[in-house]
Amino acid sequence: MKLKAFTLNCWAIGYVPGMSKDVPERIEAIAAYLATSDYDFVFLEELWRKRDRSIIGEACKAGYPHQISFERWLTQKSSLD
Repeated sequence: MKLKAFTLNCWAIGYVPGMSKDVPERIEAIAAYLATSDYDFVFLEELWRKRDRSIIGEACKAGYPHQISFERWLTQKSSLD
């Protein structure tokens, strides 16, 4: 059995002005690509904002119905979203 995995550092640190460029366009491109992909596992890093995670999650939910996000430690007493 062969499994296909995709991993990407999305570089979407959008809450620090000037830190990452073209974040909305990048998030949309990643969502469009993954929505038509056939990987067995997808691992995405540096999706700091809930909005960005939601855009990709919604676009991919048909092909990737099981999703998890480790965000609790990020959002406690913060203004990331």
